[in-house]
Amino acid sequence: MDSGPTAWPGGRRRRRLRVNATTAAVTITVATEAPPYFYYANTNVLSVLRYLFVVMLLLLSAVPAVPGPAAPEFAPSYFDDDGDGVDDRLIPLLARGEAVNIFLVFDTKPGDAQRQALASLGLAPSYESHYLPVWQLDDVPAHKVSWLAALPDLRLVEWQAIYYPLLDKSVRAIKARDSSTYDQVAWDRGLDGDGIVIAVLDTGVDNEHETFEGRFIAGVDCVSGCGDHTTEEDSGGDPDDRNGHGTHTASTALGTGGETDEDSDGEPDYMGVAPGARLVDVKVMTDIGAGGNVLQGIEWCTEHADEDWDSSGSDGIQVMSMSVGTSGGSDGSDSVSQAANTAVAAGIVAVAAMGNDGDNVVPAPAAGDLVIAVGATENPEDNVDRNDDLVASYSNYGPRDSDGDEDRWDELKPDVVAPGSDIHAAAGAPAPFTIATDGYTTMDGTSMACPHVAGLAALMLQDDPELEPGSSQNEMMWRMRNFSEPWGAASEPDNSSKYNYYSGWGYVDAWEFVNVAQPDGKVSVLSSDPAEPIEGDDVTLSITIENVGDAVLEDAHLELYADSNELEAWNLPDIDPDGELTRTKQWSPTEGEYTLRAKLFADNDENGGNDELELTVNVGAPPQGVDLELTALTAEPNTPVHNEQVKLTATVVNQGEESADRFSVRFYDAGGVFATVDGPALDPESDTVVETYWQASDGNHTLRAEVFDIEPADQHTANNDYELELEVAPPPEEPDFAPAVLALQGELLAGEALDISFSVRNLGQTDGEVDVTLKLDGNVLENWDSQMVDAGAEVLLYTEWDAEVGDHRLDVQLSGASPQEASVDNNQLELDFNIAALEPQFSVTSIDHDATLTQGVATTIIVTVANDGSAVGSVELVLDAESTRIGVQTVEIGAGTTKDVVFDWTPANWGPKVLIATAVDSSLSKSVWIFAPVNQPPLAVAQVAVVGGAWMSGEIMIETGLEVSFSGEGSSDPDGEDLLLEYAWSIVDQNGVPFSLYGQQDAQSFTTTFNVAGTYTATLTVNDEYESETAMVSVVVISTPVTTTPSGSGGNDSDWLRSIGTLLFGLVVLAAGALALNRMRREEDDDDYFDDIDGPLQLTCPACQGSISVATPQRPVQLGCPHCQAQFVLRE
Repeated sequence: MDSGPTAWPGGRRRRRLRVNATTAAVTITVATEAPPYFYYANTNVLSVLRYLFVVMLLLLSAVPAVPGPAAPEFAPSYFDDDGDGVDDRLIPLLARGEAVNIFLVFDTKPGDAQRQALASLGLAPSYESHYLPVWQLDDVPAHKVSWLAALPDLRLVEWQAIYYPLLDKSVRAIKARDSSTYDQVAWDRGLDGDGIVIAVLDTGVDNEHETFEGRFIAGVDCVSGCGDHTTEEDSGGDPDDRNGHGTHTASTALGTGGETDEDSDGEPDYMGVAPGARLVDVKVMTDIGAGGNVLQGIEWCTEHADEDWDSSGSDGIQVMSMSVGTSGGSDGSDSVSQAANTAVAAGIVAVAAMGNDGDNVVPAPAAGDLVIAVGATENPEDNVDRNDDLVASYSNYGPRDSDGDEDRWDELKPDVVAPGSDIHAAAGAPAPFTIATDGYTTMDGTSMACPHVAGLAALMLQDDPELEPGSSQNEMMWRMRNFSEPWGAASEPDNSSKYNYYSGWGYVDAWEFVNVAQPDGKVSVLSSDPAEPIEGDDVTLSITIENVGDAVLEDAHLELYADSNELEAWNLPDIDPDGELTRTKQWSPTEGEYTLRAKLFADNDENGGNDELELTVNVGAPPQGVDLELTALTAEPNTPVHNEQVKLTATVVNQGEESADRFSVRFYDAGGVFATVDGPALDPESDTVVETYWQASDGNHTLRAEVFDIEPADQHTANNDYELELEVAPPPEEPDFAPAVLALQGELLAGEALDISFSVRNLGQTDGEVDVTLKLDGNVLENWDSQMVDAGAEVLLYTEWDAEVGDHRLDVQLSGASPQEASVDNNQLELDFNIAALEPQFSVTSIDHDATLTQGVATTIIVTVANDGSAVGSVELVLDAESTRIGVQTVEIGAGTTKDVVFDWTPANWGPKVLIATAVDSSLSKSVWIFAPVNQPPLAVAQVAVVGGAWMSGEIMIETGLEVSFSGEGSSDPDGEDLLLEYAWSIVDQNGVPFSLYGQQDAQSFTTTFNVAGTYTATLTVNDEYESETAMVSVVVISTPVTTTPSGSGGNDSDWLRSIGTLLFGLVVLAAGALALNRMRREEDDDDYFDDIDGPLQLTCPACQGSISVATPQRPVQLGCPHCQAQFVLRE
């Protein structure tokens, strides 16, 4: 008993058990651990555990299912509708517990991870596809299939569907071999398949049969896996056919007929379609007519597509004939169909039978997109005439189930039908014999139709090797589809006017395949102009279609897409061989990347591989500034003749976000620039036209217009030009009159006398005369009858007209030509114009001033006004300095002249200003700078006086105790800003010690008292905001003398007494100071006495013992006692 896999990542797994009975079926989902890995050494224990496990399952079968852990998720697909990762066709097989053959289909090429996972399940691939992400596994136990869904990168566990075989008039009926019914057949062109190798994938081929004499080139047996092939006929490696099916189909494709000539017409009776082709015998089915190694057989063919077999000139494999198929249908996604597609990409034409269920089923490998699927016809009258043939009732029909892509034509199968009923071909060796007889037998089925088409493919490749398919095209399929004879009404006329569900694209016709001229529509050009557009560009997309075939391309249809969005569709006219046509589409894309795709559709197109072309276009972001685009260039007339005047009109669009102030347009022909025209200013999202004239000359011309000299600079120059292809006819034999160069000379103003001139040209090669009429606003202005103009020449005509105000139209008309001219289409020329009234038109052209503008200084402003109109006039001119009116003047100005108008102005403030001059609708502004005036320093005057005394500006002497006044009133500002002056006083003594002013230092004048003798200097600083000046005065303070009462000689005694008193006073002061110092020293331990003081310092006046409070930390500082007015200096 199998032990199961080792535990996989994720731990728990869900296993689905199916219990089937004749009366009921119960599905139980059991949550279990992943099956453990048991060793066979524990046989007894294992047996017990297994019995217990079986009992548990039987018990659980009677209870409802319990949910297990989440299974891997798969997208539902054609073969896996429930999205569980297992092919739905396996369900009944697994329910019966049958071992199954499967394909493991992966998303990417599988490798070691998948191989190890399989090994843990006790499984290994029997075959690993060389081209697809597919492994083949055979005889997989049913209970392991669900485990496979957890393999890394697995897409599907696909059933290896069992393939079954699908079964001298028929070769003649398809017009390959000559007959009395059809005169034109492929063999008449010497075609027999020579040089072409056909691989027959079937039950094997008994190539010893006479019909294969000299045809065998190689063989391989793939029933049990493709081994080594052999090139030796009748060797051990040469697979035999004990069923007969493969021998029959092979002889239909390439049998020579041997010596059998039953009708005695001198030719073998039962010749295949391509008797000159060589055979590769690929046995993929067992002798009982079933098997599953078709995938290996196909891949073996792909690997040997270029094999050098025997240096005979028949190398490789060019055609595969597969009269095999599954019993069910496919959408082409199965592994075998995909393998067949791969073979086609390698250069092999793959042909497969449609199947014999008579149902809407397309089996594999016929379901492959690139495989030619063949249905069968029957011949009820048993004759060569195909006209009475019918699609066989057993032949499967289409369309194929959709594979979900956008290409409906993939599903339009079968591709063709061919004879499949009552086909008489070589008989294989009857079992158990291995040597074929030379007999022939009759079989029915699409298996018999398939080799007819395989043989036709060999004839076609011999005739045209370019029909070999490849990775990007399958010309063989398209040739057969297009040139088969329609058989029945179109089933999907919107998709194809030919395809029928039962007969496909028709009944094969060998003669048509190799002889009839074939159109071949090709999308040769898909271009974008500009190639790198930006958002807002008007992009021209051009598609060129060529017919590179040798027949007319009819009823073609062209579609143009941007990504998946259809931009345009055209029904095309017939295109002759080597002919071409171009279709254009104007496109205005937004920013982004686009894939443009042009696709051509035509039922009779030989080669579908060149019907489509793609182009990637990156559209940039819109520009931020000016972006002028030249969107059109037109000619009038657009079919000129030699020497004719052609009016060219260029359309210019500003698709940017900024206005263009100006631009110009240059016009080119083969000789270079022939005209340059200036354009007007152009606002964003607006357009204009620029016109000029060109003298046509015989031949084909490429005219080009280019916009340039753009201000501000253009931000996107890739769209600045436009080309026009113009064909100019040669001069006709007859006269051909045309007016040209209609113009006005003079100013377009009312009352002006204007000259109107134009020319009349004879573009033909014969002299003649013509009547000329000039009309103004529909009224005849002048006639010139029977005006003679020589061949190739011109005459100049003119008249005068007094201009009148308004819009007008001049119209030159020609008529009555003699001899009769070649064309009258160019007999008229018009000119629209406007005449302006005589009136003034004013504009401010400049603003100037004479000198530097200074605040407070009178100046003059000069404004220049122009009259660009046609009459004298008066205008009111206003001049402002921003919101301040400078002045208003009314002036008269003559037509075409200018006048300077002078305004007086004294700027009140300095700094930037904008001057604005306005005259009617014209305004001009100018930025100016007003300079501040030059500053003069202030005058500082300091005065001092004893209160009540005279003011002094120098030095005064006073006694202590007197009040002294200081004043700066004499100071001034020469600039007149006295009120803005600022004052600052400072006083120091002879030692530089500041004298406290008690908050009066910023006053213009103040009064103070000096109680201590000394010399004091007072400094006054005067500031006018820009500069400052100083002035000083001095005060000498002396002590006040002591006055005593005179008494005899008491004067000397008084002096003595005063001295004694002074001395005593000094001693008292010294004693008090000593006591204070001693106290301070006693109280300071580690810190200074003042370190502990928080707040103002309290001192005792040494003179009067009054209290003095000191708030300033400045040292030294001069102090005054508020009690006795004594002055002293505190130094520490």
